[in-house]
Amino acid sequence: MVKKVKLVSPLGLLILLIITALALMGGWLLFGQGPPTLETSLVLKGQIGTVSELAWLPNSKILATGSYQVSDGIVRLWNTQGQTLATLSGYQCCIESLDWSPDGKILAAGSRGSNGDSVQLWDANGKMLATLKGHEDNLLELGGFGIDWSPDGKMLAIGSHHKKARLWLWQINREVDLTGFASDSSILSVKWSPDGEFLAAGSDDKTVRLWQLKDIKTAIAKN
Repeated sequence: MVKKVKLVSPLGLLILLIITALALMGGWLLFGQGPPTLETSLVLKGQIGTVSELAWLPNSKILATGSYQVSDGIVRLWNTQGQTLATLSGYQCCIESLDWSPDGKILAAGSRGSNGDSVQLWDANGKMLATLKGHEDNLLELGGFGIDWSPDGKMLAIGSHHKKARLWLWQINREVDLTGFASDSSILSVKWSPDGEFLAAGSDDKTVRLWQLKDIKTAIAKN
């Protein structure tokens, strides 16, 4: 005589699946427990205003921090023991962006100020190397919404809220305007591809535009 096998109802199967899922989650929901918490290892104190930017020195335990303070923007270099290694001051306002060159020798810091926006270049010891200037020695109206070094460290792309993006050729001290965006747009972000063959820029005109390195080199050669 063949016995009949009683199948589990759809509702019973659903309940079984729920119970199994709860068991796999370690009983967090079943017993009212939340996810584990992680205590802070270290707190870095000393920034004057809101901490707006962070950038680790490549292959190092040195951290650059930037503050967003209306009266005085500050960049500081820290080690992982909480010690301040250098204070990079002289900014009139807010630190918008920080980015180390790939070799870790240069820190680019973009800021706003009442006398114009600018990008300063510093070494890892806190010594200022340069303030990027444009035609007729006027400060570039950059704003520093986004800055990004090319993978070879030869070019620094700079976003701006002044209607254009610029590419700064660090080794030959030249700039290139990147056109194509709407006339009243701001460049909010810039990023090189990992192989350095493309540069992308995002704008508040709701577009992202790409440039090939070969086209950039051609434009430079013509001028």
